[in-house]
Amino acid sequence: ENKIEYDQFQWRTYKSTHFVIYFYDKEKPALQKVASYAESAYDDISRQLNFQIPKAINLIYYASHSDFEQTNTLLNFIPEGVGAFALPSRNRMVLPIDSPDEKLQQLIAHELTHVFQFEILFGGNYLRAATTNAPQWLTEGMASYFGNDEDNKDRMVLRDAVLADQVPEVTKRGIGGFFAYRFGHAVFDFIAAEWGKDAVREFVYEFRNSIGASIEKSVHRQFNIDGEDFDIRFRRYLRQRYLKI
Repeated sequence: ENKIEYDQFQWRTYKSTHFVIYFYDKEKPALQKVASYAESAYDDISRQLNFQIPKAINLIYYASHSDFEQTNTLLNFIPEGVGAFALPSRNRMVLPIDSPDEKLQQLIAHELTHVFQFEILFGGNYLRAATTNAPQWLTEGMASYFGNDEDNKDRMVLRDAVLADQVPEVTKRGIGGFFAYRFGHAVFDFIAAEWGKDAVREFVYEFRNSIGASIEKSVHRQFNIDGEDFDIRFRRYLRQRYLKI
């Protein structure tokens, strides 16, 4: 009840092939661009994962981050550091569009990946999604990988971690916050480089089949190596990528 709303948003809807898009008059000029980016991202992710979302995806977009912070799709305050979010409870993604076109495309693809995760991993079941302890590095890393949103600053962070010998054992412990995104993305890059891009999709489905168990079980069933060997090979991959040795 203390959440301040400065504007009254008069929402309209537009239906595209896979989305119901919510917009207000101020941002109607951007509608076709947002719809095009969303449909392109859907086609790309759907093809890579060989999966179709069985119902329309609700996409709510705001003109600016200031408008986005006033959203009533979440009751709590939204900090400036939160760029967007996806809500599995209503098959919904919410985002501001005040960023360059390339960044906006990446943002839409990142959040849309979370919608695909909800359907693939949890069968669209909100209770199962809320109670299953999926590693953050897997969910956010996968979204970053399919969103292709790693930039030079992110790569600098990874290189510094390699130089300082601070690459975590991803199968042994949880990784939270910013590093979940960065090391998670790197894990999916590693899988694609080591076993091919199809292995990324296969690993996601293998994780679904053994969800609730340790990530090591999914790794062993998919790649026929134990968690320790996976972590060693992952660290070696990062050293070769960033130190060129």
